[in-house]
Amino acid sequence: MQGGYLSATEAAAEPGADAVGLADQVLMDNLFCQLDMALALLDHDLRYVQVSNRLAALNGMPSQAHVGRTPMELLPGIDPASYLPACRRVLAGESVSGVEVRVPVAGGAAAQIRLEHFRPVLVDGQVAGIAVVTVDVTEARAPRCRPRRCATASGASHQSSTP
Repeated sequence: MQGGYLSATEAAAEPGADAVGLADQVLMDNLFCQLDMALALLDHDLRYVQVSNRLAALNGMPSQAHVGRTPMELLPGIDPASYLPACRRVLAGESVSGVEVRVPVAGGAAAQIRLEHFRPVLVDGQVAGIAVVTVDVTEARAPRCRPRRCATASGASHQSSTP
């Protein structure tokens, strides 16, 4: 065991272990615990199975509060009419990238997020469901003031307030 995490080789060596299933589970647990990214695993019914701490923080609720619920239940900005067909395409083998949604976040604010979907295939060839990587793109999508216009605008407001 290294750093508190069981390796797939160590898991497979456990007496009576289903080596393939255990190795898959260890890999998934390590991904969700060690990577500092907003990551979720949805089952074939599009319900959360596993959620990283980073995604839980972004959504403003504990990881366990996600389990068994769908993204549409937790994130009102997701439109089921477009999201469900996209997820079905992922389960059929297609990657779906760049789905952007505006969702409420902790503190009552809103965030613009980009969802990247792919289909994780386990060691035995079974599809684990849908993996979703969430990227907060709020800052990247915020209107930006060009430096020259900002300087002009601040200068104009300064001049108008001077007697």
